[in-house]
Amino acid sequence: MRRSTPRLCSRAHKGSRSAGAILSICLLLATGCSAGATSVEVIVDMSASFAPLTKEDGDALQSIGSAIVKIAVEQWEQPVRLFWATIGSSSIGRQPPCGKAKQYRARLVNLHPDPDEITKRRDLEDWIKACVLRLTGGGQRVDPYTDISGALQGAAERVRDHRGEKYVIVVSDFVEDLPPGQTPVRLKLAGEKIAIVYRPNADDQKEPNKVFDRLAEWDRRLRAAGASAVCRVPVKGLLPTSIEECITGMSRR
Repeated sequence: MRRSTPRLCSRAHKGSRSAGAILSICLLLATGCSAGATSVEVIVDMSASFAPLTKEDGDALQSIGSAIVKIAVEQWEQPVRLFWATIGSSSIGRQPPCGKAKQYRARLVNLHPDPDEITKRRDLEDWIKACVLRLTGGGQRVDPYTDISGALQGAAERVRDHRGEKYVIVVSDFVEDLPPGQTPVRLKLAGEKIAIVYRPNADDQKEPNKVFDRLAEWDRRLRAAGASAVCRVPVKGLLPTSIEECITGMSRR
């Protein structure tokens, strides 16, 4: 079953009547059902315009991870559902880099250990560090095209029935470049709070304003599709406090 999941998921882009059903099935197969009072997903661009990831990208991911740990332990309502995904030519069909979603719930005593549940801060830190290493260690496939919309819609579908707060953190240059003949997935969000973590690409060095125009357009699209809040921070020099302020600022909106 697992081997057939990417092929099944790729059909969700074909525009058939069964696309919605296929999308829901493949997301359940890949990630399991959503759970938790708070949902947090980190989506990292692994397309050729952005990857392989640089040391600066790795440092930014570590900062994002540190912020997630702090907020999960100190602020977010638990349990906290945590999931990592990637952007590629057909984002819905990519295997998640860190496996199925984990759930963080602090417990003094864990009488019934669950492999998908994390109960200690140290274990949460270790799991996130391992995820970052998988993304920066060169083992992830780099795709020629960039399906950002598919990645975002995949995140929305995974927690479609989730009633708690939903956060999506996207690390990318935010240049969507789809394969020939493929149209962007229509975004249909449901109150997600989305953090845009951006790095300009080579073309932006020549025209610096292009990146800000692009980010403004994504901000507009996300809100029009149903996002309840959007914040932006650059990859360059990203500190845990910077992404924490971005995320917690959305919590107050």
